Amino acid sequence: RLGDMVRSAAVMVGIEAMAAAQGMEFDRSLKSSPLIGAQFAAIRERVAFTPELLVDALQQLCKATGSREAAILSTCNRSELYLEQETLDSDEVLRWLADFHRLSLVELRDCAYVHADESAVQHMMRVASGLDSMVLGEPQILGQMKSAFAVAREAGTIGPLLGRLFQ
Repeated sequence: RLGDMVRSAAVMVGIEAMAAAQGMEFDRSLKSSPLIGAQFAAIRERVAFTPELLVDALQQLCKATGSREAAILSTCNRSELYLEQETLDSDEVLRWLADFHRLSLVELRDCAYVHADESAVQHMMRVASGLDSMVLGEPQILGQMKSAFAVAREAGTIGPLLGRLFQ
Protein backbone atom coordinates (compact mmCIF):
# COMPACT_ATOMS: atom_id res chain seq x y z
CA ARG A 1 0.00 0.00 0.00
CA LEU A 2 1.25 3.47 -0.90
CA GLY A 3 0.20 4.88 2.48
CA ASP A 4 2.42 2.36 4.27
CA MET A 5 5.37 3.40 2.11
CA VAL A 6 5.19 7.03 3.20
CA ARG A 7 4.70 6.59 6.91
CA SER A 8 7.18 8.93 8.63
CA ALA A 9 8.60 10.01 5.30
CA ALA A 10 6.51 12.40 3.24
CA VAL A 11 5.67 15.92 4.26
CA MET A 12 3.88 18.64 2.38
CA VAL A 13 4.07 22.29 3.35
CA GLY A 14 1.99 24.79 1.48
CA ILE A 15 0.23 28.08 1.14
CA GLU A 16 -3.11 27.96 -0.63
CA ALA A 17 -5.20 30.93 -1.71
CA MET A 18 -8.58 29.37 -1.03
CA ALA A 19 -7.86 26.99 1.84
CA ALA A 20 -9.70 29.05 4.43
CA ALA A 21 -12.74 29.45 2.22
CA GLN A 22 -12.83 25.70 1.54
CA GLY A 23 -12.73 24.88 5.24
CA MET A 24 -9.28 23.27 5.18
CA GLU A 25 -8.02 22.27 8.60
CA PHE A 26 -4.67 23.74 9.57
CA ASP A 27 -2.01 22.38 11.85
CA ARG A 28 -2.68 24.48 14.96
CA SER A 29 1.00 24.46 15.93
CA LEU A 30 1.68 26.48 12.76
CA LYS A 31 -1.45 28.61 12.68
CA SER A 32 -2.96 30.81 15.33
CA SER A 33 -6.28 31.78 13.71
CA PRO A 34 -8.30 31.47 10.50
CA LEU A 35 -7.18 33.71 7.69
CA ILE A 36 -9.05 36.36 5.81
CA GLY A 37 -9.04 35.69 2.07
CA ALA A 38 -7.41 38.96 0.98
CA GLN A 39 -4.55 38.66 3.47
CA PHE A 40 -4.10 35.02 2.51
CA ALA A 41 -4.03 35.74 -1.22
CA ALA A 42 -1.43 38.46 -0.73
CA ILE A 43 0.94 36.00 0.98
CA ARG A 44 0.24 33.31 -1.63
CA GLU A 45 1.33 35.66 -4.40
CA ARG A 46 4.57 36.37 -2.55
CA VAL A 47 5.51 32.68 -2.23
CA ALA A 48 4.99 31.86 -5.90
CA PHE A 49 7.90 30.25 -7.73
CA THR A 50 8.60 31.35 -11.29
CA PRO A 51 9.52 28.53 -13.69
CA GLU A 52 13.06 29.82 -14.19
CA LEU A 53 13.75 29.64 -10.42
CA LEU A 54 12.33 26.18 -9.76
CA VAL A 55 15.38 24.00 -10.46
CA ASP A 56 17.63 26.16 -8.28
CA ALA A 57 14.94 26.45 -5.59
CA LEU A 58 14.51 22.67 -5.43
CA GLN A 59 18.25 22.08 -5.07
CA GLN A 60 18.54 24.78 -2.40
CA LEU A 61 15.50 23.37 -0.56
CA CYS A 62 17.01 19.89 -0.34
CA LYS A 63 20.40 21.20 0.75
CA ALA A 64 19.06 23.65 3.35
CA THR A 65 16.46 21.36 4.92
CA GLY A 66 18.06 17.95 4.67
CA SER A 67 15.19 16.76 2.50
CA ARG A 68 16.12 13.69 0.47
CA GLU A 69 13.51 14.44 -2.19
CA ALA A 70 11.51 17.53 -3.13
CA ALA A 71 9.00 18.82 -5.64
CA ILE A 72 7.34 22.24 -5.75
CA LEU A 73 3.84 22.81 -7.07
CA SER A 74 3.35 26.53 -7.69
CA THR A 75 0.11 27.61 -9.37
CA CYS A 76 -2.02 30.73 -9.28
CA ASN A 77 -3.88 29.31 -6.26
CA ARG A 78 -1.23 27.43 -4.30
CA SER A 79 2.42 26.86 -3.59
CA GLU A 80 3.11 23.46 -2.07
CA LEU A 81 6.37 21.77 -1.22
CA TYR A 82 6.32 17.98 -1.39
CA LEU A 83 9.23 16.55 0.58
CA GLU A 84 10.72 13.33 1.80
CA GLN A 85 12.53 13.79 5.12
CA GLU A 86 13.86 11.36 7.70
CA THR A 87 12.25 13.39 10.47
CA LEU A 88 9.61 16.04 9.84
CA ASP A 89 11.00 19.52 10.43
CA SER A 90 8.32 21.90 9.17
CA ASP A 91 9.90 24.87 10.96
CA GLU A 92 13.12 24.40 8.99
CA VAL A 93 11.16 24.15 5.73
CA LEU A 94 9.12 27.26 6.54
CA ARG A 95 12.33 29.10 7.48
CA TRP A 96 13.80 28.19 4.08
CA LEU A 97 10.61 29.31 2.31
CA ALA A 98 10.59 32.60 4.22
CA ASP A 99 14.28 33.24 3.46
CA PHE A 100 13.92 32.28 -0.21
CA HIS A 101 11.06 34.74 -0.71
CA ARG A 102 12.32 37.35 1.79
CA LEU A 103 9.27 37.05 4.03
CA SER A 104 8.88 37.13 7.76
CA LEU A 105 8.72 33.63 9.25
CA VAL A 106 5.90 34.75 11.53
CA GLU A 107 3.93 36.08 8.57
CA LEU A 108 4.41 32.81 6.71
CA ARG A 109 3.55 30.61 9.69
CA ASP A 110 0.21 32.37 9.99
CA CYS A 111 -0.97 30.93 6.69
CA ALA A 112 0.96 27.69 6.28
CA TYR A 113 -0.38 24.19 6.54
CA VAL A 114 1.47 20.92 6.91
CA HIS A 115 0.41 17.38 6.06
CA ALA A 116 2.58 14.41 6.91
CA ASP A 117 2.54 10.74 6.09
CA GLU A 118 -0.84 9.43 4.87
CA SER A 119 -2.42 12.87 5.23
CA ALA A 120 0.17 14.24 2.78
CA VAL A 121 -0.66 11.50 0.28
CA GLN A 122 -4.40 12.08 0.66
CA HIS A 123 -3.98 15.81 0.17
CA MET A 124 -1.81 15.28 -2.91
CA MET A 125 -4.45 13.00 -4.44
CA ARG A 126 -7.20 15.54 -3.72
CA VAL A 127 -5.12 18.24 -5.39
CA ALA A 128 -4.24 16.11 -8.43
CA SER A 129 -7.86 15.10 -8.97
CA GLY A 130 -9.10 18.68 -8.76
CA LEU A 131 -11.14 17.99 -5.61
CA ASP A 132 -9.17 20.63 -3.74
CA SER A 133 -9.43 23.29 -6.46
CA MET A 134 -11.42 26.52 -6.51
CA VAL A 135 -13.43 24.96 -9.35
CA LEU A 136 -14.25 21.36 -8.40
CA GLY A 137 -12.60 18.92 -10.79
CA GLU A 138 -10.59 21.66 -12.53
CA PRO A 139 -8.50 19.79 -15.13
CA GLN A 140 -5.41 22.06 -15.32
CA ILE A 141 -4.07 20.97 -11.94
CA LEU A 142 -3.10 17.49 -13.13
CA GLY A 143 -0.94 19.00 -15.88
CA GLN A 144 0.60 21.38 -13.32
CA MET A 145 1.42 18.44 -11.05
CA LYS A 146 3.01 16.58 -13.98
CA SER A 147 5.06 19.68 -14.70
CA ALA A 148 6.17 19.91 -11.03
CA PHE A 149 7.30 16.29 -11.25
CA ALA A 150 9.20 16.90 -14.50
CA VAL A 151 11.03 19.94 -13.09
CA ALA A 152 11.94 18.08 -9.90
CA ARG A 153 13.26 15.19 -11.98
CA GLU A 154 15.32 17.70 -14.01
CA ALA A 155 16.66 19.19 -10.76
CA GLY A 156 17.62 15.74 -9.48
CA THR A 157 15.38 16.04 -6.42
CA ILE A 158 12.94 13.21 -7.20
CA GLY A 159 13.70 9.79 -5.78
CA PRO A 160 11.79 6.57 -5.30
CA LEU A 161 9.21 7.86 -2.82
CA LEU A 162 8.05 11.06 -4.54
CA GLY A 163 8.60 9.43 -7.92
CA ARG A 164 6.05 6.77 -7.03
CA LEU A 165 3.63 9.30 -5.55
CA PHE A 166 3.72 11.55 -8.59
CA GLN A 167 3.34 8.66 -11.02
